[in-house]
Amino acid sequence: MNKLHVIILDDEKSACQLLNSMLDQYCPNVHVDLVTQDPFLALEKIEVLEPDILFLDINMPKMSGFEFIDKMKDFNGHIIFTTAYDQYAIQAFKYAAFDYLLKPIHVEQLENTITRLNTLKIKKNETNNVDLLLAALNQDKSKKSEVLAIHNNGDLHFLNKNEVHYFEASSNYTVINCGATKHLCSKTLKEFENLLDESCFIRVHKSYIVNVSYIDKYSPKDGGTLHLKSGFVIPFSRRKRYLLNQFSI
Repeated sequence: MNKLHVIILDDEKSACQLLNSMLDQYCPNVHVDLVTQDPFLALEKIEVLEPDILFLDINMPKMSGFEFIDKMKDFNGHIIFTTAYDQYAIQAFKYAAFDYLLKPIHVEQLENTITRLNTLKIKKNETNNVDLLLAALNQDKSKKSEVLAIHNNGDLHFLNKNEVHYFEASSNYTVINCGATKHLCSKTLKEFENLLDESCFIRVHKSYIVNVSYIDKYSPKDGGTLHLKSGFVIPFSRRKRYLLNQFSI
């Protein structure tokens, strides 16, 4: 597990040492990169070290914690205020603080804060990894990926496109019919249309995209219908009739 990197800034040396000691003893997934009483040094180092967490005192003589934040550039980590004064709490959260710990800091409070932060980081990493995986698999049509990766009930399913009989629009969702199984996906039918090879999948109706391999016949009766080999009948828009011509011999 990757450690959370930390900078501690507090004008009281004893407060810095105590927090550093507590993190070292009770939070093994944390690495303290810098402990300082100098806000100007912290401003310089924070851009280089890019910590996950900044423990920041508010009431400091050279520069208040709020002034320090105003001077920071592009900080992407989380701010945890550490102070003996509770009157700053509302202002602290206006500065998007992750937490506000009152001194003396209790071990349970510190552990809880670090646990929440670590969980947040894990979820973010998992989301990023899934997004990268989806991007790799759900390529554009020119790359002709044979696999679709979709979310369904919290799981990630990998579907061979050739096994999909048809896609059916359901409000802002799409039902993917694979014969014996179905999957509900949060992508729209239009998004799937952009992912699919039009020589294999055709948009026959505003609500349907069909895999031509599973078409049994087309009937012009009743406004036009497609009969699939599974027995399922799909409405076929008359103005889409030209799409079938590419398969005529």
